[in-house]
Amino acid sequence: MASKLSKYEYGVASRILKAPLFIPSRVLAFNHIMGGGVPYGRIVEVAGEFSSGKTLFALDFIRSTIKLGGKAVFIDAERSMTSSWLETNGVDTNEVDVFEESEIEKIGDFIRDWGVSAREELDENEPILIVVDSIAALDSKNTLTDNLQEAKAEMGTRAKAIFKMIRVLNPIISKLGISIILVNQIRNKLGVMFGSNETTPGGKAVEYFATIRIATYKGKKIEIREGGRKVKIGNLVSLRTWKNKISPPVNPLKDIPVYFKEYEDHNVGFEKYTGLVDILLEEQVIEKQGNSYLFDGDRIAIGRDKTSEAIMEDKELRKDLLEEAEINSISRTRAELGELTENMYPLGDYTKLL
Repeated sequence: MASKLSKYEYGVASRILKAPLFIPSRVLAFNHIMGGGVPYGRIVEVAGEFSSGKTLFALDFIRSTIKLGGKAVFIDAERSMTSSWLETNGVDTNEVDVFEESEIEKIGDFIRDWGVSAREELDENEPILIVVDSIAALDSKNTLTDNLQEAKAEMGTRAKAIFKMIRVLNPIISKLGISIILVNQIRNKLGVMFGSNETTPGGKAVEYFATIRIATYKGKKIEIREGGRKVKIGNLVSLRTWKNKISPPVNPLKDIPVYFKEYEDHNVGFEKYTGLVDILLEEQVIEKQGNSYLFDGDRIAIGRDKTSEAIMEDKELRKDLLEEAEINSISRTRAELGELTENMYPLGDYTKLL
């Protein structure tokens, strides 16, 4: 019996199922709602309305990947990314690759080949991240044509191609610890009388294969007066977890600011400590008495803004709070990677793809 089973890679759960490593975001609240960040070897979908910060969400994880010594590629299916926008978002354009392509089959082959090549170069468990922006812009080679008058709408062709791509890639990215963020859109289904009318392009494959699904919703505009007129500099957005297979559900992030241009002390993108005070209260790490915020009985500050500033400025306090709330961070992940003594993602049989 044992000899027959020796050809299978199986064993007790404690040996086979290892706790995943995470690529953390610079934005601590994202790590909280995701259970640590983007897990190694898994797929994360971030779907949202336009101008709700979904691409900025993905770029923040690219930034973290590079900081941790890893490799990242941005697959620009929409062909809308620019080097100046990457730089504005703190991404080193000399450290991130870009692939402009919308054909699903080519993207699938590229992800496999680029991912294997990246893992060959990294042998100390550094993160590898692939961002596809966006699912809505992808199409199958069978439906792409130069002559739009001859193009035929083939129901399900794109969804089938996406399903095949993800099904083939899933075991590869799992074995090699390659993380993928799929950026998607939220659309409304017509004629829905009961239940949610929200849907996302690309078929059911993304829903089923994604370990984490995050939805972003646009709220009020953030405007300033400039030259006697109102100028939009950002939006208030909310983030909700649709699905998370590695962490219990938490409350959504509501009305957090995302900036599309620099303004005073605000950089482009999401702010690092946004929503952190609310999370610490929710997790009962700190408590509020009157207008004072306390940690272990000691006053941090009076007022929410002053408390947030105190956490930003006091490194030791911040470290204690994050440890108590079990919120991941870049420094914590760097320390975890430094403690590992073995390569958890050897190429193995995938060397034949090089």
